[in-house]
Amino acid sequence: MNKVKLNKIAEIYQGNILTRIKPDNQLDEVETDSISMQELSYYVGILDNFDNYTRSKVSASKLHSCIFTKQKDIVVGLSSRKAMVIEEERSNKLLLSNFALVRVDVNKLDPYYFCWLFNENLQFQKSLEQKVQGSANVSILPINTLKELELDLPNINIQRKVGLLYDLYRKRERLNKQIMEKEKLVINHQLNKINNL
Repeated sequence: MNKVKLNKIAEIYQGNILTRIKPDNQLDEVETDSISMQELSYYVGILDNFDNYTRSKVSASKLHSCIFTKQKDIVVGLSSRKAMVIEEERSNKLLLSNFALVRVDVNKLDPYYFCWLFNENLQFQKSLEQKVQGSANVSILPINTLKELELDLPNINIQRKVGLLYDLYRKRERLNKQIMEKEKLVINHQLNKINNL
C-alpha cells in the first residue's frame, strides 16, 4: 500500500465566504443552489430525509471567482468531518466556507473509497482526531490539516471495489430506514383504525 499526502493527488479548496460574494444591489444579484450541512448529513445517513436544497444570493459580477462542485468531486464538512461524493444531481452547486472541496484524479484516488476511509474507517478517524487536537482544541478541521492528510492507498482497482461496496451499503441503509418508517406509519394507521372501532 502506498502512503500519499492528499495534496499530492488532489486539488483542495475551501468554500466561499458568503459575505464576500454577496450582491451589492438587486441588479447584481443571482440566486444559486448551494451545498448544505443537511445535504451532507443526509448523504452520510445522519438525517433520514432531505427535501429542500439551499439557495444563496450571490453577486453576478463575483460568480467567476466562486467555487462550484463538479461530478466526482468530494465535499468535506469542516465542522462535521464527514465527506460525500458529488453525483450528477449535486454538481454545479456553490460551495460555502464551512466546506472544503477535494478534486481528485480518479485514476489515483476513487472518491467513494476516500469517503469510506474518511467517514467509516476507525483507524483513519482516530489519526485525524489526533491531528486536529494536536494542532488546537477546535472542532473545525483546518484546511491545512486536510491537505496534509496521509492516505494508505491500495491499487486503484481495490479502491474502486471498496468504494462501490461502501456506496451500495450507504444506499441500502437509507432504503432500510425509509422502509422502516413506512412500516411504522402503516402500523400506526392500522392501530388507530382498530382503536376507533
